[in-house]
Parts: sequence; C-alpha cells; structure tokens
Amino acid sequence: MSAQEVKTRRAEVKMTAGLVVHNVPLAFADHLGPLLKDCLGDSKTPQDYRFARIKSSCITNEALAPYFTQELVKELKNSP
Repeated sequence: MSAQEVKTRRAEVKMTAGLVVHNVPLAFADHLGPLLKDCLGDSKTPQDYRFARIKSSCITNEALAPYFTQELVKELKNSP
C-alpha cells in the first residue's frame, strides 16, 4: 500500500469516526466525498477519497466498533 493510499484510508476512518461521535447519520457520507473533492480539489487525498454510506457502515462495524468495545472492556476490568 502506498503512502498516499494510507493517507486516504486514514482520512476515511477519521471521517467515519467523526460522523459516529457526533451522531451524524451515515447517509451524510454519500454527500461528504463530493463535497471534499469540491472544496479541496487541489489535494490528492480528496481525489482518492472513495467514501459513502456502505463503506462508512463497514468501517464502523468491522474496525471502530471492535476496537472501542475492546478498549471499554479493558477500562471496565481495571476500574473498581
């Protein structure tokens, strides 16, 4: 995976986390990709940005949820 692909993937995960943390419907991701390309068109990362509702759901369910569930379990085990 190239450095640019890593930057793009990181941006996709961060945007998904932002949507989830702020309780924004994942359907908004359908509009976010074109918006970023329009606003930040001179940058390579928004041009490679492939992000929509289905991908954001997969990132949430397959990456973010397991990680934060595991972190919560660790925290609960260590608290009195």
